Amino acid sequence: MDKRRIMEMATLILIISFGFSTIISLVSLSSLISKNDEEESIIYANQISNEITATFSEPRAVSLSFDNTFIHEVLENFDAYTEEEFSDILSKYLLDKVEDFGYDTGFIVPANNYGYYTEHGFLKVLEPTNPDDDWIFNFLKSGKDYELNLDNDQANGNRTTVFINCKMTDEEGNFLGACGVGLTLDDISKTLEKYETLEGYSLVLADKDGNITVSSAELDGQITDKASAHQGMVSDELVDVIKNYDKSKSYEYVTLDKNSFFIVKYIPDCDWYLIIDYEGGNIPSVSTILIRNLVACFVSLVVVLVATNAIISYSENRSKKYKDEAERDMMTGLKNRREYERKLEEFRKIRLYENVTVISLDVNGLKYVNDNVGHAAGDELIKGSASLIDDFFKDIGYTYRTGGDEFMVLIDKCVDDPEKLEEDFKAKVATWKGKLIDEIHISIGVARGVDYLDGSIEDLLKAADKAMYIDKAKYYEDNKIDRRQGRR
Repeated sequence: MDKRRIMEMATLILIISFGFSTIISLVSLSSLISKNDEEESIIYANQISNEITATFSEPRAVSLSFDNTFIHEVLENFDAYTEEEFSDILSKYLLDKVEDFGYDTGFIVPANNYGYYTEHGFLKVLEPTNPDDDWIFNFLKSGKDYELNLDNDQANGNRTTVFINCKMTDEEGNFLGACGVGLTLDDISKTLEKYETLEGYSLVLADKDGNITVSSAELDGQITDKASAHQGMVSDELVDVIKNYDKSKSYEYVTLDKNSFFIVKYIPDCDWYLIIDYEGGNIPSVSTILIRNLVACFVSLVVVLVATNAIISYSENRSKKYKDEAERDMMTGLKNRREYERKLEEFRKIRLYENVTVISLDVNGLKYVNDNVGHAAGDELIKGSASLIDDFFKDIGYTYRTGGDEFMVLIDKCVDDPEKLEEDFKAKVATWKGKLIDEIHISIGVARGVDYLDGSIEDLLKAADKAMYIDKAKYYEDNKIDRRQGRR
């Protein structure tokens, strides 16, 4: 056999071998990219869910705080006031809360007369026969202590608003009325819009019937009926997924084809379903790659192998990066809300809550520092607070940053003396001094399972939040600080 024939056979063998190796590499690469896209989408689903949950955490706690002794006394002594006096008391109370926390509206509906009172005063009496008023009667029938309701705000130009509805009861459990606050959809829409900038992603929030409640598209400024509060329906296929959703699972994954899929994730805090629609890009065809390989031969072989190795390494590094980012707050280094929710699931499995302590913390004056000293100072305030909290609690519990200026500590034992714990923590905080700001003030609320033996972990979280907001109010009152201005 001559040299030419040997070269031709060797070349043919190399080309065939390289063709097969390229096909195998292409299939492996396609599978890796598809799996990586799925993992990234699941991470985004958790991140978005956490951001939306954080959006409602404070207004929910504030709404629940309306169920207090002062409001109880006012409602229970309804007959002692004139209509004007009664309305003035409730409207002034609501106006203070709305202005203090920057909400769009607040409301109280006493059981005495089912009047609808807002920060603007008395609006109307709610009637069972009026479709616009059915929310209060549906809420009472549900038996829930609180819920989120998307509706038009009749007291403020019929703006599309998410209301946090809370039930008020006396010590015997008798229904005294409903209360809560309302938020517009701007913050949630911006969260969805931020993630839709990623190539191939489309996101919406839908209710249990498949109605799209929120998307990145802006709603009309005013709605006139229930249907116009929604932005259409999801597909019939997704309606079936929602109706059959197993809430014990973290998410549902629905494959459309090899490059497209849906992820559906239930968000219990708002009773909505996050739907992520992903349509991936096309992978180059095998024939194109083979033609290029035949032309380039050995050089192409080296390039493809190096490129494949680089892409795989990049994908693995990117997956690891997203995993790290999903678990840790990048600014402070503390574990983030996603990890906090995961740890909560572990705590929910603890049978004896008497061995659990929950601590809620919130930094005071962050908005004032950002507005008047600068965001660099605000960042220093957050980082300094995180460092103080982690240094103080890390040896006895788990520390998390759950929101902008919000932190949580979960402890799997009962704290012996919560009052001393708070005193020692505040003493440590008082020693801090930064480069741009001189001091930090952090409100703290402690709740122990031993004090709520018949309750759940959710009861502990609510109790800790309530105690923290009481501490925050005392701080502003003792220091004669106007919360709206952040200064004396």
